[in-house]
Amino acid sequence: MGLSLLSALMLCMPCYFWLTDYHWALNQHVGHSDESLFWIVFTQTGSPPYAVITVLILLILLLYLTRKSYRWQTVVIVCAVSLGTTQAIKSGIKQLVTEPRPYVAQMQTTGYLQSFDLTEKSYYQLKKKERAPIVRDRTAIADEWLVTDYQATELGYSFPSGHTIFAVSWLLLAVGFLAKNRTAVAWLFQAALTIWAAAILYSRVWLGMHYPIDLSTSILLAWVVHLILFGLCVPHWEKKFQIIPKEPQPKSDR
Repeated sequence: MGLSLLSALMLCMPCYFWLTDYHWALNQHVGHSDESLFWIVFTQTGSPPYAVITVLILLILLLYLTRKSYRWQTVVIVCAVSLGTTQAIKSGIKQLVTEPRPYVAQMQTTGYLQSFDLTEKSYYQLKKKERAPIVRDRTAIADEWLVTDYQATELGYSFPSGHTIFAVSWLLLAVGFLAKNRTAVAWLFQAALTIWAAAILYSRVWLGMHYPIDLSTSILLAWVVHLILFGLCVPHWEKKFQIIPKEPQPKSDR
């Protein structure tokens, strides 16, 4: 129930962009350098190498909150399976679909790629070190360059969103492990993760990295993976490997 509810809540973000008929454009960042800088810094919490710090912080907090419910090995293994599986699925789909990012699509529609005798397809055939300056140097306006400089570090395909699946996976891990934890700290942790994940989703569209469909697909993928993890795998492991800590036995009076 909790996994589905939070996944549905996350779907509100791509729905917002659909309902407002949002279309990314580079010139929207003119006069908004502070906002752009904020989202660039924020989205890095889901970007390597900084995502490693995020993983360590969230894992430590989750281990603390589940210390009376699950063995620490269980939490670590389930988190590793979650992140490894979702990122592998994401990478595989990206290579199959090869959908250009929104900022690449705009470079095509504005004729910028044509000035290099490139199309979207031939652009992606270039090496990353050749693509980066094309992306970075397409504007002389400082507010826009702030964004293009960041985009030059994100040169892969659009569909689906790795940042989205990363953030939503952590949210669903917390929801799955803390389903029976009714403490205020557990609720606060899940609320903070919900806000963080929603902000990550917003940042990906704001920065021209993804379309709403990328977000929604990633959310659904994470939802399915964690339904399987917490609906089938964890209960099976509980029975087979006794992953829930045993309650300490009361001392005998004799």
